[in-house]
Amino acid sequence: MLTLAGVSFRTSPVALRERVALPEHALAATTAALRARPGVREALVLSTCNRTELYVVADDAPDAAALAAWLADRCGVPADALHPALYLRHDADAVRHLLRVASGLDSMVVGEAQILGQVRRAYDAARAGGGPGVVLHRLLQTAITTGRRVRRETGLALRSPSVPRAALALAERLIGPVRGRRVAIVGAGAIAGIAADAFGAAGAVITAVLNRTAGPAEALAARVGAVALPLDHVGEAAAEATVLLACVGPSRPVVTRARLAPALRGMPLLIIDLGVPRGVEPAVAGLPGVTLRVLDDLSGEELQPGLSGEGRERARALIEAAAARFDRWLAAREASPVIAALCDRAEAIVDLELRRNRRRLGELDEAQQRAVRAAVDAVVRKLLHHPLVSLRESAARRDGRVLEVARALFDLPSGNGKPGATA
Repeated sequence: MLTLAGVSFRTSPVALRERVALPEHALAATTAALRARPGVREALVLSTCNRTELYVVADDAPDAAALAAWLADRCGVPADALHPALYLRHDADAVRHLLRVASGLDSMVVGEAQILGQVRRAYDAARAGGGPGVVLHRLLQTAITTGRRVRRETGLALRSPSVPRAALALAERLIGPVRGRRVAIVGAGAIAGIAADAFGAAGAVITAVLNRTAGPAEALAARVGAVALPLDHVGEAAAEATVLLACVGPSRPVVTRARLAPALRGMPLLIIDLGVPRGVEPAVAGLPGVTLRVLDDLSGEELQPGLSGEGRERARALIEAAAARFDRWLAAREASPVIAALCDRAEAIVDLELRRNRRRLGELDEAQQRAVRAAVDAVVRKLLHHPLVSLRESAARRDGRVLEVARALFDLPSGNGKPGATA
């Protein structure tokens, strides 16, 4: 059974999401640990700023409380705090959910482009951790392909909605147009780059890029005409800005009250923290003149859909078609062991009977032996044709009763590898 267990912005605040957020470098090891749980045959962990999700193929449906306890223990969070926010999806519902996630339709900003890359990197990390098997390999490839098609065929690729662009809308709602305003950016990764482009295109002046390592900060600063600074200069950068964007997800906040208080001295400053975990210490909100906003403060106005009604219908159709194809593949895969066992049983019976009747047939040359074998095989194929078609069709309908009847009628191995009952 395929099971998804997770928390997202729909079920939990950023204060909880940041506690279960996993950095990309930890995904492989976390996936390996999940895969090592009893009964788990395949595993994958997806963690972004707005969700942490576990995908598991197991012998039986995992218990929600057990998965919550495992994730809580892994992240050092009390299980009773995590369990109420945890959602579960099984089989077809889990498949559709991941396809929506990869397509950007389950994002805080509908259609945001970054999620597809995050899904791809989670897949790479899971493979490094030995997590996916046949089912999750197929599912992740389907999700990535579907995400690309949705973006390409609905116009999302042209609109390119994103969290940083939503942050721009939030800033302009709070302080008015940003044209001519001075903006400092903490972080130098992909999100920081998108934020710099969005605010720059709106006429803001990017004054500083602050980062732990100099190289990425210098590269981004050079591109946007800003100065690159180390993180311990965040106070002076903030003092010269109207807006401070925190685009980092550190293990602990890097924009602290202690760093800002001496420099700001009551000057007005809008800080928007786009990181999970948060990069800005919550106590910063208590400083005179400071307005602090986080991801959860983005409203429907900023999170406007990146799709038209027609685009949404096309996206839904693409996702439903991909989910149906995956379900048919999965159903056929479940029928394959029964079909293979039935064909093997028939072939073994033919071999046995030909050996038993070799003397009765007399001396046959090689061509005659092939002719006899071909005739017998043709009879077997015709006899099995309708049963095999029925098995495939019943599997597509998710009717497991026919598979069980076939095991019993033909004395085939059951799901545990033992022969079924003989009628």
